[in-house]
Amino acid sequence: MHLPLMLLALISGLYGYPAQAEWRMLGADAQHSSRSEAVIPKQPRLQWQTDFGVPIYASPLIIDSTVYITTASGKVAALNLNTGQTRWEKNLNSPVSATPLIWGSLIIVGAKNGVVTALHRFDGHPRWRYQTGGKILSAPVERDGVIYFGSNDLYFYALNADDGSLRWRFSARDYKYGGLYASPAVDEKQVYFGAKNGWVYALNRHDGSLKWWTRLGSAIYAPIVEQQGRLYIGAYDRKLTVLSSEDGGTLWQSTLDDWPQGAPLVLDDRVLIASRSGQLYALDKTSGQVQWNKSLGQELRHAPSLDGDGVAVIGTLDGQLLTLDTQSAKVHWQQQLKGGLFATTALSQQGFTAATLSGEVVHFGEGRR
Repeated sequence: MHLPLMLLALISGLYGYPAQAEWRMLGADAQHSSRSEAVIPKQPRLQWQTDFGVPIYASPLIIDSTVYITTASGKVAALNLNTGQTRWEKNLNSPVSATPLIWGSLIIVGAKNGVVTALHRFDGHPRWRYQTGGKILSAPVERDGVIYFGSNDLYFYALNADDGSLRWRFSARDYKYGGLYASPAVDEKQVYFGAKNGWVYALNRHDGSLKWWTRLGSAIYAPIVEQQGRLYIGAYDRKLTVLSSEDGGTLWQSTLDDWPQGAPLVLDDRVLIASRSGQLYALDKTSGQVQWNKSLGQELRHAPSLDGDGVAVIGTLDGQLLTLDTQSAKVHWQQQLKGGLFATTALSQQGFTAATLSGEVVHFGEGRR
């Protein structure tokens, strides 16, 4: 690995990627903070659009002026952030719906054939592969050069990022047609993940030993968010639950109007959570009481992405892409896109990039196209 990339990997491991200008995994970092230090334009303009012609379920990734995309047909592509032109493409021959991650010089992708593939992010050349026994629908996260993810073979895996070798795996309890869909979260000591049967697990991230487990009332599909010793978890029973990361005890629980399908966005004093009905909720961070809720239209499938000025970007399943104030819920800007937005929008110093279910990748920035 080149020296600058080694330093980047070291820094990211030490600090867990808090607010940053790069978007290198689902929710930007291993805690799913969905935050960026970049400030997006107040009146964004479409800069470019690239059409892949097949649905895109995974979030774009952005690093070093390159956008990385994975599609439902199994294509992995690198695009120029400034122009949208393709730098390289690679077909994995299996659908991808889980957002990949970038570590150093690699982009690491989990596919529905159960294979994790690492490609060189500068040219798409394969570096290593790891075969699991089930579909990979859980977006991987990385910390200190270790990749963590779940497979629908009901094992939770920890792989070495540099060569794909297995560090450990953990057998999760679930029923025959269950699975590990939710993306995990990682802090300094532990990794946390949820299962379709509602179980939440905390494992020692170094050796995979079980620290605690607890059960919520329904299936967990959305990514777990970790912040300051708390785990924020949305489940299919319409509840947002906050657990202590120390012992799994419930700190508070709030019931929404519908299933919270995306990860919560945790702010200094409140938590934003989107529901299937199209409602965006703001809950008090201490008590879970609803401060406000706002209808944004059709179904919301992902977490808001937060910029350095406290402006959030979120999209709807009917193709509305919006920016709004996280304190007042006032919508600043919105744009109708051709396809629905399933995946989280990625932020960067050049603006923000979104991918749609009709296959378009769109980038909005400052000034005119």
